[in-house]
This record gives sequence, structure tokens and C-alpha cells, in this order.
Amino acid sequence: MEQKMKIGVLGGGALGMLYGGAFSKTYPTTIYTRTEEQARKITQNGLLLSIGTKRKKLFPAALVSGKLASSQSIDILFVALKSYQLPAFMPLLRQLPAHIVLCFLSNGIGHLAYLNDLPARTVIVATSEHGAVREQLNQLDWRGMGKTNYSYYRQIREDTVMLDAFFEAQTEFIFQKHADYLPMLFRKLIANSCINPLTAIWQVNNGQLIEVEGYRRILKVLVTEVEGVLGLTDQWEQVVAICRGTAENFSSMATDIANQRPTEAGSILKPILEMATEKGIGTPLLELIYEKIIHLERKS
Repeated sequence: MEQKMKIGVLGGGALGMLYGGAFSKTYPTTIYTRTEEQARKITQNGLLLSIGTKRKKLFPAALVSGKLASSQSIDILFVALKSYQLPAFMPLLRQLPAHIVLCFLSNGIGHLAYLNDLPARTVIVATSEHGAVREQLNQLDWRGMGKTNYSYYRQIREDTVMLDAFFEAQTEFIFQKHADYLPMLFRKLIANSCINPLTAIWQVNNGQLIEVEGYRRILKVLVTEVEGVLGLTDQWEQVVAICRGTAENFSSMATDIANQRPTEAGSILKPILEMATEKGIGTPLLELIYEKIIHLERKS
């Protein structure tokens, strides 16, 4: 039954290309891109995936995102968009029939506010541990292999039986199920909210946050602040492990600032600040960092 799954991926960035390419080895897969140019390049030349010194060519289908509304045969759509891109695509997602399962791979928790406004009967939220960089419109560098954590935001049993079997069948591109979506999202959020903005401000790779003593001290204070807001404990070693495991990587926020693009601060940092206000918890360092990121965005 899993072999018949038809997969769509909305988003032609690094994550969208990675998931689209990985699934295309086994399943009928279509990547829905923002531009005709990217769709044409993937269609004509394939998707070139680099893993270290190895290069592999994959052949997912590719269409411009506007054609998604007429793609009724998809079983599951992985939404691999930046959080700030999501509002523009909501009219398109609202047009999809309810039987198409939606799986959101967005960073942060800002996207949760949009999920109740969708007709889909089953909605999944997921966090990705993979590290990938898009080099060209059809070329991708897979720099860190991890797993995809997923949990149901809402569901019907008919779908979950099929989906759990599908995810369990992925022995190379691993998925791990979680009973509750908020703790799962919070564990990823604490890493994103601490690592990403600091690397963006200082324009350093992840490893330098723990290698340079001054950076490490500030990182530890920030982790403690965010732990207090999210109700988590003992997250420092996990954050250090992520920095160590992705030492040579630049976070998406660091890359966005370097390339004068919008960041996902609104989905990653702002919700934590709002939660802190509601709980009456002081977060002076996080507030300062958020203001600095917004300043850098406006400056660019």
C-alpha cells in the first residue's frame, strides 16, 4: 500500500528539494516550485544531490506551485516553506481537497496559527534534523543527515493507519512519531531560537558558538532564558550537541541575513517573547537579540 503513495512537496528551497529528491527514489513525487525557471530546470536536468564527495542525480517531477490546485491525485503534501512565506500560499492550500494530508516542515511555531483554517482532515507538524543547502536551482548539498520528527495536529484514523505504515517504511530517510506535537516543536524551537539568531548576528558557523568562550557564555544564558519560558529543563547539552554535530554549518537565519533576505524571527523568536509576556517571565537577552535581528533585516 505504501508504494502507491503519491507525494507532493511545496517549496523549492533546500528542504523541499531534499524531501522531494529522497522520496522520488521510491514514490511518484512532484516538487511544486515558486518559479517556472526552477521547475523547468529540475524537469530537464534532474535534481543533483551532493553528499560529501558523492553526487547523485534524482528525477522528481517539478511544476510551478500555481498548478498544485489542480493536482487532485496527491496523497500527502509536504509543506517546506519558510514561515513568512506561508501566508501568501494559504489561499492555495485552502483550495486543496480535504483528503490530501498536509505535513508542515516550517521552523518555529508561528505556522500553528494557520492550521485551523485549512480544509485538510489530517494535518501533521514535523521538525527536520537534516542539514541541507541549495547550491543552484536544481543542485543540493546534503550536509547533515538526521531524522524527521512528526506528530498529528489533527487526524482521522483511516489516514493515520496508512501514514504510520508509510513513515515506518522509510528505512533510509527516517521518521520518528511523537504523541504530542507541542513538546516536539518546543525541543526544536529551543535550538532554533538560541543557535540561529546568535550565528546570524555574529555571522559565524554553529561550531563557533561553543568553541569561542565569549559566544558560549552568551549562548548558555540564552538557553536558560528560553528554557524558563518553554517549561523545559536540561536542554544545554542538547544545544551543545547540535552545535557540535553541525559545526561547519551556517544556520538558515545566518544565511538569510548574509544574503539580505527576511528571516524566520517572527515564527521562532516572537512567539517565545509573547509567551514570556503572558507568563510574566523576564527575557532581557532574548528581547535584545530579537530587536537586533529585526534591525539587521530592516538594514538589508
